[in-house]
This record gives sequence, structure tokens and C-alpha cells, in this order.
Amino acid sequence: MRSLLLAAAFALFAVPASAQPSGVMGTWLTASGVGQAKIGMPLIRGFKATSDPGTFESGQIYNGENGKTYSANISLQADGKLRLRGYVGSPMLGETQLWTRVSQ
Repeated sequence: MRSLLLAAAFALFAVPASAQPSGVMGTWLTASGVGQAKIGMPLIRGFKATSDPGTFESGQIYNGENGKTYSANISLQADGKLRLRGYVGSPMLGETQLWTRVSQ
């Protein structure tokens, strides 16, 4: 998951547009600051909005570096960064990254 560039993929959520806060939509750079994805390939999908604004859970994220898909939860932090928790099985068995916004 370290080298994934998320280029406006938040528009691919399987959540109705009315449930998507505009705060998480945009282009995000991962913690490693590098990455590449195949054109047209959805990087994230299936996230469901929670009762907490700017927080989504039970989604999936594709790691183009190793070709694997992981479960994930995301939330917009007060400082404007995106907190992503990718995991296999349980969120307790995962990795958390903070992504920086490139553009909205």
C-alpha cells in the first residue's frame, strides 16, 4: 500500500453521491509520496459512510505495487490529511497511513 497514488478515485465509491462529503474527494498522495496505477483501474471501492462525517468503512483498496486488494477504512482528519487503515481480516491486523491532498 505504500506506493499508491490515488488520482480522483474517490469518485468511484459505491456510495450514493449525496452520502459522500466533498471533503474526501480529490487527489491524494500516499505516505511514501510515490506510486502508479493502471489507467482506468479503480483503486478504491465499496466504502460506506458512517454516522461520523468524513468517515467511511468496509471498503477495499487495490495496491498496484503487489497486485493485492485489502479491506480498508478511511477518515478525513482535522489537519486535512486522509487517514487510511488497510487490513486483512481485522483492522487490528493492518497498517495505517496518512495521505496528503494534492488537489480537490
